Amino acid sequence: MKLVLMPNIPSVNCIIDARAQVISGSELFDVSDSGVAISIYAESIHDSIWCDVKYKENTYFVRKDRDKRKTIMDGSGNAVNIFGADEMEFVSGSHVQNRFVGVKRLSARKRFVYSYDYSSKELYELEVRALHVSQVDDGIYFRCLTPGVVHKCNIQLEALWIFEHQRFSHNIHANTALQEYKDSIIIYLGTNKDDMNDGEIVAIHKDKGSLKWSRIFPGAIDNCQVIGNKVYIAHAANMIVLDSNTGETLLERDSGLRADKNTTLWTDGEYHYFLSNKDKIIRVYDNELVDLIGEIELPTPYTVHPGNIPFSGEGKVYIPLVTDSMTLKSVVYGLLIIKKSELQLGMPYEVDLERQPEMDTSCVGIEEKSERYEISINHSVLDDILRFCEIEIRRIAAVHGNQMYSSNEINPKFNGSILLRVAKYDFADDAKKKLDFMVNRVSEWVDIMGITAGMEKKEVKASWKFES
Repeated sequence: MKLVLMPNIPSVNCIIDARAQVISGSELFDVSDSGVAISIYAESIHDSIWCDVKYKENTYFVRKDRDKRKTIMDGSGNAVNIFGADEMEFVSGSHVQNRFVGVKRLSARKRFVYSYDYSSKELYELEVRALHVSQVDDGIYFRCLTPGVVHKCNIQLEALWIFEHQRFSHNIHANTALQEYKDSIIIYLGTNKDDMNDGEIVAIHKDKGSLKWSRIFPGAIDNCQVIGNKVYIAHAANMIVLDSNTGETLLERDSGLRADKNTTLWTDGEYHYFLSNKDKIIRVYDNELVDLIGEIELPTPYTVHPGNIPFSGEGKVYIPLVTDSMTLKSVVYGLLIIKKSELQLGMPYEVDLERQPEMDTSCVGIEEKSERYEISINHSVLDDILRFCEIEIRRIAAVHGNQMYSSNEINPKFNGSILLRVAKYDFADDAKKKLDFMVNRVSEWVDIMGITAGMEKKEVKASWKFES
């Protein structure tokens, strides 16, 4: 089992494509047996990936800029206009068959659901304060900012039905996206407005918008996933499986962990995985969720998060990880890669932390009350330099600078300058361009995180230079 690292992007959306590569933010990581490499390093500097868009076998990203305006870009960071509309501020979006549907926001209170057909180039819009939107068959479904309300429209965004569940007023915890199963839409509504300790999952008939079944649980649900004919629920330390047709409980068992929240239950169709943020443990069960196959202890400081759902492909399982340090949470992001063949070998399971290139970080005095940080790296693989040095630059800024989650290692003499010294090898012609992209992205990240340096709260700025 290998744990690979990458610079974290808030709300990062990792997907796996047909070539068994993991796309994280603007970077394409090859996670083949040969190792990890960045194949694409986007020119566009951005802080948040809100959704991925697959169109004509290409993958696009929706990015948010400094002004919180979201646009679609390709893997090289170039803005593209694939649906015929001018500038939009996206909230969410997805591609289904030959149509792109989503939500755009014009102001704090003004939102539109849009539906665009790639072939006919027809664009339909409906002004409504919507959140999640998805297309299922010939229907477009979306949730409103008003909790407990679900809409269904046709592809021209003409209303077909509205489902209202007045008991609920809070969309908190778990996965609140619409999930399809046969003739129904299954959704976690949130918590009861009268009793915040109740959480409810409902199934709605797709054709008429009426309630098919409902299940109430004592306490907010941490995670809810519809996979095949089963609904998988993580409820504190409990694992619950419901019948997608009836809502009846098929299985319920206690994991035996001390977790009280932030857990996830997920299956790849062969094994079940119970992820506990508090325990920093992943438990693997058999296909019936009866026998414990093994337990994976995550290396410090990494843990799981219920908002980051695992995914699988090509005989491997990919589990996103975060750090348990608030100071470093926005600095580094981990991806645990598990070969299913490894699980069959049985315990003990060992997690190999990806080996990073050697680099030297030092604090250099410039004047009596002024210090900067320097990173020196002598390595021949530019992809590794870009990835690991971005993590190290972010770490320096987060740990020694001032931020919301400051550490106990703040350097009052830090003048904000971080210099990367790169030993010069026979790199490709675009090496300088990529290094410029990297330090620019760090600058934007610093700005977004509100990190400053020293007692005078100076600007944190990274730079680089080749060393002979």
